[in-house]
Amino acid sequence: MTEKTALNQPVKGSPQKKKTASFVVPALLTIAAVGLAYWLLSFTGIFDGGRKTVSSLSNAYQLYSDKDTRISAQLFFGKPQGEGFTVSPVNIFASELQINRIKQLLMALTEGPKDNKAVNLLPEGTALKDAYMDANGILYLDMSPEFASNCKGGTTGEYEAVYSIVNTVFYNFPAVKGVKLTVNGIEKDTLAGHILIRSILTPDEDLSQYK
Repeated sequence: MTEKTALNQPVKGSPQKKKTASFVVPALLTIAAVGLAYWLLSFTGIFDGGRKTVSSLSNAYQLYSDKDTRISAQLFFGKPQGEGFTVSPVNIFASELQINRIKQLLMALTEGPKDNKAVNLLPEGTALKDAYMDANGILYLDMSPEFASNCKGGTTGEYEAVYSIVNTVFYNFPAVKGVKLTVNGIEKDTLAGHILIRSILTPDEDLSQYK
């Protein structure tokens, strides 16, 4: 007597199981592709030339609410002629958290000046990766690799790059007692061979002269 298989019971390697797999695998691949595309669009800037604006970054990281008022701050840039710093005004949102106001300000600094009255002292491509402040008022800033790799101005160039950040922070946020810089999550002895950045940094000049 020959054994019979139930009519609706698929057997190993049956067309029914293969048909199900043919639908599931493409569906999973589609979901993965959509997720990857969303991540690229939202966080990497790959589709906008690799450069995100201050506004888009602030929105992505939820650094402020649309209900927050705007406050004025000062950015430390370079003079168009000669050495030294000059300050340029900028408006940021008065976020409840101070660290979010600091992030907004430093993102604006990396964008550079909006006119020809000042020059950007940060190496090309420099971006703020993350920031946090501890209970002692020490601000930890992790900068992108370009902050070091694209710094080619010798001692003067390194000094201006480092202290445009340090001065901007201290001038606008008196609660900050020191700045610790890292590059792509790594502590460095110097920025690019000249200016020491391993220790906690503070301004080396009286910032009241810029008021």
